[in-house]
Amino acid sequence: MEKESGLLTKRLDLINNALKVGKVNPTDTLIGKHLAQYPFGGNLYTASNIKATDFLTKLASRFKNKAMVVDFWAIWCAPCIASMPFSAKLHHEANDLLFICVQVRVVPKTNGKVKLSK
Repeated sequence: MEKESGLLTKRLDLINNALKVGKVNPTDTLIGKHLAQYPFGGNLYTASNIKATDFLTKLASRFKNKAMVVDFWAIWCAPCIASMPFSAKLHHEANDLLFICVQVRVVPKTNGKVKLSK
């Protein structure tokens, strides 16, 4: 468990360090407020108080006729962080696809319980 925790910490540090080098550009766009652009080609946006379905609809209209991979993850989700190397590999191998990583900042109120639908 400590080894996994250390790995997650290292991955989060890499992400945070990459985010620090972005050029700030606070403008509003269709999918949210554009905050920064990064040397590796990534862009950082923020979209507050929006339903997931509305957000996905805006993404689809913004990137019309483009195949894309939308990777949802959260800093509190260990499986999400653990899957990042696989996402990075897919991004590297399928460079003709648009990759969008969405960090979910809302912590679900589950009280330790997960409800699965049938």
